Amino acid sequence: VLGDFDSDGDVDVDDVDLLFANLGDPAFDLTNDGNADQADVDELIGTILGTFAGDANLDGEVGTGDLAILAGNFAQAVTSWGQGDFNGDGLVGTGDLAILAGSFGQGVGAGEGAAAVGSIPEPAVGVVGVAVCLLIGRRRVLGRP
Repeated sequence: VLGDFDSDGDVDVDDVDLLFANLGDPAFDLTNDGNADQADVDELIGTILGTFAGDANLDGEVGTGDLAILAGNFAQAVTSWGQGDFNGDGLVGTGDLAILAGSFGQGVGAGEGAAAVGSIPEPAVGVVGVAVCLLIGRRRVLGRP
């Protein structure tokens, strides 16, 4: 199965994490350019898994559930897409929030993201804006800069 890097018979968050951990290794190249890079992450997420950047739970939608996962791990050192580390840098931070915000409301059917956003993007910006304020306040309460 293309993208099944752990050879367990399915493509899931473990495979996304393995790809991030092995960027630069040609054995993890999905785009046949001789190198595993962001294009391969995009291929795995968008084409193989059929979802969007920011979809932490890989349910095909980027919505409030994914935002809750990111918020719960914000400013934490993690190494998993499923915990909100969407850029693979090992820390859930504003870069990951920006990735989620860029895809917020996208997904299959009329799920949680679509319901939260409707057909106009402005409410998504509001939801994500509130989340940013809450996360920044959380960092200050926890004594982080």
